[in-house]
Amino acid sequence: IKGLTEINVTLNQEIEFYIEASDAENDTVTIEIDDLPAGAMFNFSQLDNMARFVWTPVNDTNVTLEFVATDSKGDSSVLPVVINMCKCENDGECDFTEFVGDNSGAFRVVGCNCSDGYEGTFCENEIPDACADDPCFDNVTCNTTRNPFGYQCGPCPAGLTGDGENCYGKSVSL
Repeated sequence: IKGLTEINVTLNQEIEFYIEASDAENDTVTIEIDDLPAGAMFNFSQLDNMARFVWTPVNDTNVTLEFVATDSKGDSSVLPVVINMCKCENDGECDFTEFVGDNSGAFRVVGCNCSDGYEGTFCENEIPDACADDPCFDNVTCNTTRNPFGYQCGPCPAGLTGDGENCYGKSVSL
């Protein structure tokens, strides 16, 4: 039995691959799947001894993916497939090289690189806007910072000095 031994999947995104089986004695071979995961479809073609597996993971439930090829004499072979599951939220990017928790089993959850404005293991937490309360002096640009979280004020307006949060200068009255 031949096929992928490890797959990278993303929650709610379709993956498709094929499994092939042959027998050294040219016996009739069938391919079956032990447990069909939710959101999956499996078709076996006796004509070319190929199986097509299509899966859109609908949840991050720990599943085991094993395909079994059996010949007409009852001899069988198993193809276990390791699943690397990505469940990043808020446009986070899957990092299939980094695992969250136990990575020794056949079902592994991968980490995420979060887009701006989000943090957390799966980018599930929105970063608050540190500039929402207008901490900078009037007409001074405020930028939210990460690592550490906070804000940074731009330069004081022309004619004034300070750190952007507090600006000082002489006021001239006409």
